[in-house]
This record gives sequence, structure tokens and C-alpha cells, in this order.
Amino acid sequence: MTSMPVLQVSDLSLTYQIRQGEVKAVQGVGFELARGQSLGLVGESGCGKSSVANCLMGLLPDNARVTGGRVLLGGEDILSLSEEDLRKYRWRRIAMVFQAAMNVLDPVYRVGQQIIEAIEAHGMETTDSKARQRVADLFRKVGLDPQLMDRYPHEFSGGMRQRAVIAMALSCEPDVIIADEPTTALDVIVQDRILREFKSIQMENDMAVIYISHDIAVVAEVTDLVAVMYAGHIVESGSTADVLTAPLHPYTAALMSSFPSAPSGRNNNAARRYELMLNDDRVSQAMPELAGGTGPIIEVEGLIKRFPVSKNLFRKPTGFIHAVDDVSLTLARGESLGVVGESGCGKTTIGKLLVKLLDPDEGRIRVRFPASSNVDGTEMREFRRHAQMIFQDPYESMNPRRTIYDIVSEPLAVQKIGSVMDRVERVSETLTSVGLTPAADFLFRHPHELSGGQRQRVAIARALVIRPRFVVADEPTSMLDVSSRTGIMLLMQQLARDLGIAYLYVTHDLAVARYMCDRIAVMYLGKVVELAETEELLRNPLHPYTKALLSAVPVPDPGHRREPPNIRGDLTLTVNPPDRCRFL
Repeated sequence: MTSMPVLQVSDLSLTYQIRQGEVKAVQGVGFELARGQSLGLVGESGCGKSSVANCLMGLLPDNARVTGGRVLLGGEDILSLSEEDLRKYRWRRIAMVFQAAMNVLDPVYRVGQQIIEAIEAHGMETTDSKARQRVADLFRKVGLDPQLMDRYPHEFSGGMRQRAVIAMALSCEPDVIIADEPTTALDVIVQDRILREFKSIQMENDMAVIYISHDIAVVAEVTDLVAVMYAGHIVESGSTADVLTAPLHPYTAALMSSFPSAPSGRNNNAARRYELMLNDDRVSQAMPELAGGTGPIIEVEGLIKRFPVSKNLFRKPTGFIHAVDDVSLTLARGESLGVVGESGCGKTTIGKLLVKLLDPDEGRIRVRFPASSNVDGTEMREFRRHAQMIFQDPYESMNPRRTIYDIVSEPLAVQKIGSVMDRVERVSETLTSVGLTPAADFLFRHPHELSGGQRQRVAIARALVIRPRFVVADEPTSMLDVSSRTGIMLLMQQLARDLGIAYLYVTHDLAVARYMCDRIAVMYLGKVVELAETEELLRNPLHPYTKALLSAVPVPDPGHRREPPNIRGDLTLTVNPPDRCRFL
């Protein structure tokens, strides 16, 4: 590591022009980064982290304007470069792992070919065969089977797409990599593998890395320096050990205190908890405690879902991915059931089956809303009123042409609930409850005008505005900072108590699962390998895969060092799997 900075940011300020006026997104931000160093940029959603990253990449939107400062990369001011010169810099000198992987990958091109084009465009390889071999090596490094190179983005799970984007960022061996929430969509085991490999590649190539993250535990494990952002300003910076061990600014201390952890259990602290709680009079009558033995509202028995792989000359599938394989579950009113496991194990598929976005190949799903267990025809509308889903990628699930009010009020309009004024009031209350305040500032914005975390809150608001009985929450807090995350989890727990909402909580974050869930089901390659009460499962895990998951959970302690988790299974076994245990 050399002392000469490869990247210098001095007094950077930028604004956005929106309908309501000018927003000062970044104000006077400055830091330096030498080769081999890593900086963690942390803070809550909307604080300006991603705006700084987009400015460094020269990817600011048309309504953004840099009002001051300099950005020197290798001594050259990026802000003064033409668009043509910036294209030469991107990927070769400075690259970025974007937060929303699906928005980076072109849906009509094969994933491997997109990375090959980046490699060849910057002269990293002279022939297509060498470039293809380079991509195959990169796929292995990030935990993807090279056979997946010829698949399209929609054929990848959320975590698999994120790994592909990481491979793309590494493809041209840049001087600086900006990792904007690089492991948000990844389970803890793949996250552990990616971060270790990322660190190894960084040291091998003497690269500088900026980690933009709301996950303090990840920042504690992989960075040398940390800068805490709040409302566009850096409020505290220094070595990671100093800042996280003995924070000086009250906001940094609040972030640390609100971090949920798997080992320590539930923690009701939130840096901004008071903004995220429902008013006491929001519900006129609280639901009484459920009596023991209350029957389930959802019963799943022998559920199977397969997806065909490639097709042969006669258009017959050559194999099947066993996404969900003989899964049985029950869910009671007001209960939260966590489904955890690594990317591609079938968690999201189960959620989509339960809200009838997919049909099972075999097995039965019984529901107690409406009364009939066979939901079709006219009953489907009633079912949709009671069953909602919070999607993993909020941007992908929103119409970019519609306003936030249109998006959140859509379930109310479809179900013909209330007058227009009633809907405006209900939407405003729900936006406030998920931390989008003042609500009036968000009603008529569009999704692209919000940060990733703000879009995630909109997705949560859309699912909760109709007050459903059952919600599939697919990574609902993965893009939120820790202060907002705790408040959102408190809100969801309160709604479960007050309205009797049952949650199927799909997550790779065991700390969040411990905080939110009454029971946890651990999935591996389409199978539920362990199911137990939350505290019992986390204190006394029986299956070796559950133990591996727990060993991979990072903790917000810069001095803590973990051994790599011991994983023996093979992810490729989801295609035509053997009858034996797939983990062994």
C-alpha cells in the first residue's frame, strides 16, 4: 500500500432539481483513498451516499448539478472530463457494483456476453475465446457456475444477478471500485465468500475500494476507513476501528445501537424510532392475544415447483431446476415465519406460490381467506385483498411512469376502498409510518427520483396500505439503513399484533430473522432442512447447513475475525438433484 492517494474528493457539493425545488443532496464531502485502502461510506437511505458514487462515475442524472468541489483520479479531475473521456475511464480506471443488479444487466443479452463486451471494449483480451475464459474464471470467483454464462438476466435469482454484476466490475481490473451495497441481495454465506474474494482481489491488484453500505457489520469486517454521512454531510470519519469502537457523533452512536445481531437477539433501539411508529389511535381496537391452538390461516403440504432448464432440438427440456421440493409449512394468524437460505435455494419461489403469482406442479395450499381453499375466478380479487407481497427489487416492481401516490394507492383503487380523499389520507398515513416524511413531499414523485432505500419503503407501504391478513415479505429491509430497518421491523411487528397480519419473511439475514420471526425454516437447494422456534434454532442448530449460516454472520466489531464457513454442498445440484441429502 502506498501513501499517494489514487482518489481525492475535495469539498464536493451537488444538488437535484425536482418539482418541489432544489435538493442539496451532497454538501462539502471530502476524503482520500490510497491504493490498497478501503473506505466504508455509511448512513441512512437518502443521505447522499449513492449520489457521491454516481458523481465519481460520471453517471449523475440530467436534473443533478455539481455546485462545487473536485474529484481527482490519478491526479486528473473527473468532473472536467468529456463524456467520451469518461467512457474510457469507466470500468478500466474506475468501476462500480450497482445496487439494483437487474437495472444494470440488459435483459435481451446473455449475461456472459455482456461482460465479454466490457472486457473487449477496453482491450483486456484480444480474442473472444480468451475473453470468454476470463468471464468463466470470474464466475467461479463470485460463486457462479460458468455454465450460467449463456443464460439471460431474468433466469438468474436476485443474488445471482448481483454476483454477475460484481464479476463485471472486476473484469477490467480497475484502480478504484465503488461497491454500492454489493452484497445486499446475497445470503450470508455467499456474502462471506464474495467479501473475502473481493478483499483478496483488492490486495492482489492493489485496488482502492469504496463500500457504500448500511450494513455496519460488513463495513467493520472489510474496511480500513469509514465515513458516516447524514443529510448530505460527513459527520464523522476516521479509521474503522476508532469510529465504530468509540463513536463521537451521536448519529454514529445511534446507528451502532440500532444494529440487530443474530448472537445477541432482539433489540428495540432505533436511531429514529419515533418517526416510524403508528399513532396509538390508528387502530380503534387492538386484536386480542391469540389463544393457544388457533388454527393456521395457511397450510402448505408437499409443495413442488420445477422450472425447465434448456431445451433440446425437439424443444423438450433437458432437465429441471427443483426450486421447491416437497415443502410443507403452516402459518397462524399474527405469526411471522422466516424462510432463510442462500440465493437460489427457493425462498422467493415459495413466497410467489403462496400469493398465487406461480402455480405449483404438485402439492396443496389451503388458505382461510376467503373461506374457500380453492381460489379462482371472482374469489381471486378477495384473495388479493388479503394476501400481499413486498418484492425484493422495488424498482423492478414499480411502473416508472406512475407517481408514488398512484403506486401505493393502487390496491385501494382495485378493491374500491374509500373515496379519493380517503385514499390520499390512507396513503399519506402509511408513507409516514414507513419513514417517508413529510408524506406530501413524496406523493407526486416518481420511482427514479427516490433512493434505493426510499423505494424499498414505498414497496412496504404499498403492501401494508390495504391492511392485509397475510404478507410475503421478500427481503423487505435489505436496502434500508440500520436505523430505518429497526423502525420498519417494529412497525411490521406492531401491525402483526394489532391487525393479526401473518408474515412469511423471506430473508438471508439471520439477525433480522431472529428479530422478526417466531419460527424459522432453513432452506437448502429447494428443501427445508430445519424448522424450529427461532430461539431454539439459533441457539441449538441441528443441521450442518444451519451451523454454517450462523458462522457466516458478520458482527459490527472491527477486531472480530471469523473462520470461513464450512460448506460442502453443490449449488448445481438443483438441476435433476439426487435422492440423497444435497448438502453432503
